Amino acid sequence: MKFTVTPLGGGRADTARVVDSIVRYLNPPAAKTPGAGGPAPSGAEGAEQYYADKGEEPGRWLGRYAATTGLAGPVQRHDFASVLAGRDPHTGERLITAQGSAGRRPTLGAGAHSRTGAHGERLYDVADAAAVLGVTHREVGRMLDAGTRLVLAALPPTAGQGSTGYPVGHPVGAAETEPGAAYLVPLVDEDGSRWVSEEELARCQQARDEGVTPEQVRALGGPEDQLSISDAARLAGVTNRYLRGVARYHEDHPVEIAQSVAAGRQPRRAYLEAHRGTKGRWLVTREHLAEFLERRRPPAVRVAYDLTLTTEKSLGVLALLGNDTTRRAVLGSIQAGNDWALGWIEERAVGRIDGQPVAAQGLMVASFRHLTSRALDPFPHHHNVVLNTVQVPDGSHRSLWSRCLYRNAQAASALATAEMRHELASQLDVRWRPGRKSGWEIDGIDQAVVSEFSKRRNEIDDALAELETEIGRGAHPGEVEHIVLRTRPAKNHTPADELIADWRARAERAGLTSDDLDRLAPPIREPDTQRDSQPDSQRDRTETVYRLLAADDGICAGGSVFARADAIAAVANVGVPDPDGVAQPLLGGATQVLELTDGFLASG
Repeated sequence: MKFTVTPLGGGRADTARVVDSIVRYLNPPAAKTPGAGGPAPSGAEGAEQYYADKGEEPGRWLGRYAATTGLAGPVQRHDFASVLAGRDPHTGERLITAQGSAGRRPTLGAGAHSRTGAHGERLYDVADAAAVLGVTHREVGRMLDAGTRLVLAALPPTAGQGSTGYPVGHPVGAAETEPGAAYLVPLVDEDGSRWVSEEELARCQQARDEGVTPEQVRALGGPEDQLSISDAARLAGVTNRYLRGVARYHEDHPVEIAQSVAAGRQPRRAYLEAHRGTKGRWLVTREHLAEFLERRRPPAVRVAYDLTLTTEKSLGVLALLGNDTTRRAVLGSIQAGNDWALGWIEERAVGRIDGQPVAAQGLMVASFRHLTSRALDPFPHHHNVVLNTVQVPDGSHRSLWSRCLYRNAQAASALATAEMRHELASQLDVRWRPGRKSGWEIDGIDQAVVSEFSKRRNEIDDALAELETEIGRGAHPGEVEHIVLRTRPAKNHTPADELIADWRARAERAGLTSDDLDRLAPPIREPDTQRDSQPDSQRDRTETVYRLLAADDGICAGGSVFARADAIAAVANVGVPDPDGVAQPLLGGATQVLELTDGFLASG
């Protein structure tokens, strides 16, 4: 089995649509229940019904962070959408509050609303508004100043005298005067303190997420107008720090940038043509700021990561063409391997504070099992949607550091496979054969059958395409509706009995009958039958594994340098001869694989 990591998200303006698409695909509305008095599905037909119903099987919440958030059991659509959008599913509060570094948190505030107004509305002070937007106090102050100017300009000459608030709704002409990302309209108390309503903060944040257009900047004045870096950053909806950085990059690499532009290539990094004034402070013309916005590609928003677990084709054939007992055993074993490996990854999860990794208090995972490929071949796989939010020891909620997923995917794949074999061996007496390229397939399901049920060139690519190509990695908003509508279209129309009958007929043509499936995976009669067929003692088994790993065709066959993940994978896939001399994989589970790996590495 294999885990593959796929980032899910898109451009900032696309976030809401991406969230909606993920929810509709993985967690669609419940199917209509049978009419009153209609028979409920049971037996094999009931177990197979979701083949034809586009993922009717509900998802499951996994992970300690999910549990502490009150999410357990089946995944509900509202909860799933809320956490993907970065909101607590119960309170609606933002999950990731402080966007700045840990060192600035005491200055920035917590990012939660500071108080409620007379009508129950949530109000944010300067510190907490800064935390939400990921900017400094001073930057929020300038945005509030700009919002105040817009309000006063829109009011009659005497309307503002003695006023402690601002008109309901946005000031007439405000959006035309400055970009919506450039200001915050305050609510002013009698003592002069300024507050921002949650509605106003959300409006500004959405405007910043959508981005400022070059035309909006050009409409505010002449092309040669000189802007301070602070004013330029406010108008562009970015931070002062970021804009100074891209100006400094142009200052340090003018020749390299000019050569790239002359050759028609995009420079490696964003840059801003700016110059230093008499006191060394950055100045930028309005036109150069507009040109920067034309070049700039806003960073993508990652709402989650799809940690997709795909299985060997022979395992899917055994599960979905076998009898009820076989189906439950194989699907349950795959799920057990999936969950064990996710727990192992969870122990290594980290968040980020000031760009540095910090141990996370678990993960929040919505796990969905699909049983077929888009070509409607038998292909069990799990979409484990790992939310891009973790809680760190200081109690704050931070973005997940995705490196912990990418770095551990290889080892987790091996551990999931080992645990699956362990669980399966406790229920079915199956034998294994070496795969065509690597790994192990079910013995008795030969390559002809595997090829018959591999309509698409690469089933792993097929599973990833469901989310990666279609609603992940920045799918354009105009593509989303079309993509979701055409995803797995035949599943809504193919009756379950026709689908199963077609599979079995194709298998028989390839030489595999239902009786064959029953014979190659009989229920286990005595515990540990297969494990006992391997070396009798733990010492013999350990020595055999170490000898095989150290052989010329062992772990060093491709080079003398390898990582711990390589060793874990090698142990999980090593073939230990049984009493008849036939190599079989280890069946002691993920824990056994880790113990043997540690021992082998320690042996020098």
